[in-house]
Amino acid sequence: MHGQAGVTLTGTATGLGGSRLRIFELAPDGLYYVADEGRVPVHAGRWRFHNGTIGSGAQDVGKVFTTIAVIADAACGRTLAAAVPNGEGNVVYRTLPPGCREGDSVRVRKVAP
Repeated sequence: MHGQAGVTLTGTATGLGGSRLRIFELAPDGLYYVADEGRVPVHAGRWRFHNGTIGSGAQDVGKVFTTIAVIADAACGRTLAAAVPNGEGNVVYRTLPPGCREGDSVRVRKVAP
């Protein structure tokens, strides 16, 4: 039996003002990877995001990742808009960029490639 690859997250977000919701993954290598492909829509205070790819295939099975719902102000938005993906196509940071504030997080253990 096979399920859908990845993980689906849902949550609530109110009082964002001019900020947006973004999703990052804190990987076991200590780096923050942008997991979304742009802001996550919030409708009537609720949001949903499916992250179909966590980690790098089979080599990361068993490792724990932290998925972070980030409140992104204008400065964060500008930084992310100007980001250039690395050679693997990922946008990666050593720390959350300025203006990107952790709203909440959940730990996810990768169980399959």
